[in-house]
Amino acid sequence: MKTNARRSLCLLTAALITAALACSLLPQTTTDDQSQTQLALSVQQTVVARDIQQLTAEADAPPAPQDEQPPADPAQPPAQEPPSPAAGTISFEDWLQSEARILLYEDLYGTALGGWVGYALNGLGLDYDDTVSDISILEQQVDTSIEWDLIIYAREDREYQEGHIIQKLYNRLRGGSSLIIELWNLDEEYDDYASIASMFRECGITFQRDFDPDNQDEQVLYAHDSDHPIHTQPNDNIRMNYVLDTWQFDPFGGPGDYGDLVEIIPGGDAEILFGHSSNNDSVSGTVVVCFDDRLIIQTHGTHSYGENRSVPLWENYIYNALRARYEYLYGE
Repeated sequence: MKTNARRSLCLLTAALITAALACSLLPQTTTDDQSQTQLALSVQQTVVARDIQQLTAEADAPPAPQDEQPPADPAQPPAQEPPSPAAGTISFEDWLQSEARILLYEDLYGTALGGWVGYALNGLGLDYDDTVSDISILEQQVDTSIEWDLIIYAREDREYQEGHIIQKLYNRLRGGSSLIIELWNLDEEYDDYASIASMFRECGITFQRDFDPDNQDEQVLYAHDSDHPIHTQPNDNIRMNYVLDTWQFDPFGGPGDYGDLVEIIPGGDAEILFGHSSNNDSVSGTVVVCFDDRLIIQTHGTHSYGENRSVPLWENYIYNALRARYEYLYGE
């Protein structure tokens, strides 16, 4: 502002000097003409002098005060925007009910007790693709490009030769899917199928021995690591002590089979959650988790225990396997 006033002052001063010089250089004229010309110049000089005085005052005047914000209170932290949630992130419960893709294979092998794994899925209110106990449909679905979040392989048929399907499931697991396997014919298959041994080795377990109790009391399973969410979410206080004689004899005339026991070996993150031992959580297991809880292996028969035990346990398997898949996808 001061700079503009000083520039205008200089221009007007130059004009006043020019007018004065013009007056002194006027040619000789008549008295009347001279009087009129001098009068005009006098008026012009007066106007210029007044403007110079005004501009001089503006140039010398102090700058007008600027509007200023009051200083911040040092006792108060500066205001911050609340952090926004990550774009596109969906809550686990919403994802579970609306987006999770689940593939079920449940083979009942002659039992009339019903599909308890299906009951568990229905109890959780989840949608799923059911292969209706058809192993060929399972293989077709596993071979598709569908991004399965959870594949359930619950097989009670001990006659099916399953090495190749285990390899397909193992590939899916290593690709990020969660997997629950009910597999309890290890005493006949473990040494014959490299895919089973490879998956178990990466998990951190190995086949120990056949589960061959002398009586039903020896079928009771003991819980280990009670803080693991499979023991508490969404169902708690699950006790595998209601034993059935479903597999005391094979329904088609063969010998009975209660399942197999596994033990921990170095190299994985396996953890035994239920087992035949009451005080050793590294041997005689029948329920194991590994692969950051994305793999759950059960080596006892689902129908060897009461429905009010097995169905809640399967609900916990499913819920937590899907939780592990969600964390794998979204990094929670």
